[in-house]
Amino acid sequence: MAEPVLTIRDLRVYFNIRAGTVRAVDGVDLDIAEGEKLGLVGESGSGKTTTALAIMRMIKPPGEIAGGTISLDGRDLVELSEPEMRSVRGNDIAMVPQAAMNALNPVRRVRDQMLDGLRDHGVNESRNRMQDRLTTLMAQVGLNANVLDLFPHELSGGMKQRVTIAMAICHNPRLILADEPTSALDVVVQRQVMETLEDVRSEIGAAVILVGHDMGLMAQFADRIGVMYAGKLVELATVEQIFANPRHPYTRLLISSLPDTDGKKRLQGIPGLPPSLLAVPPGCPFMPRCPEAMDICGVEAPELIGDIDIVSCHLHTETRVA
Repeated sequence: MAEPVLTIRDLRVYFNIRAGTVRAVDGVDLDIAEGEKLGLVGESGSGKTTTALAIMRMIKPPGEIAGGTISLDGRDLVELSEPEMRSVRGNDIAMVPQAAMNALNPVRRVRDQMLDGLRDHGVNESRNRMQDRLTTLMAQVGLNANVLDLFPHELSGGMKQRVTIAMAICHNPRLILADEPTSALDVVVQRQVMETLEDVRSEIGAAVILVGHDMGLMAQFADRIGVMYAGKLVELATVEQIFANPRHPYTRLLISSLPDTDGKKRLQGIPGLPPSLLAVPPGCPFMPRCPEAMDICGVEAPELIGDIDIVSCHLHTETRVA
């Protein structure tokens, strides 16, 4: 794998509430190479979005980054002051939000909102140069320049999402975080938005972390997939490995819930619910729902094993790397 643009080690994000401590992210390690497309999947509450927000240093009280390092090109973002981190957001790391309508100001035209983002990061060019820059950004995401004069409510869902992509790439970031960018869009528009994201990613050479639930979408977009459960990374492998030979029972159940286009099959859900992160059971957190659970699973938490393709499951302890 190429040299990592982002390195995460032992990331822990906790929310200290009256009932106790919620371990939303609990010891995650990740490496993202330059230009790589990494998918993070899992059920709601597994820690995917919290991981993305931690990378942006956007965890708000009662949440906190309780430990670990987040290194972008060797610079630990956890140690930066807030003014320093403000210069990183947008310039080096950008986010494509889940709800484009909520991310855009409904009473301001698209042009004014994009200009705010440019000026906030020190871009002060002539009016004509700014107009040329915005027109180029619109073209990069497949939109006509007249979109700049419209209000968000005058745009379709797909157009709004493309505007947020244009905002994300305006400073050619090293890393783009896309948090379920196709939610609430129909399947045709989903494909168009993902093609737009891939086109701009390829053009500027950015790495992408795609957060979502849709394993089918991940199969089409990602180079590698990380599967999260109860705040932990339970499997990380290439997309080919994940779909050809998933090693963790949770990953297999996620894939089995996909419809099969080759023939009819009964869709399978995952029994039970994820554990409360206030009181994660001892051992493997997936044990109460796992069809392959063993006695040791309820006693000892499995370690992440492997090198390139890694998994956290007692079914594979014989392949543990020393």
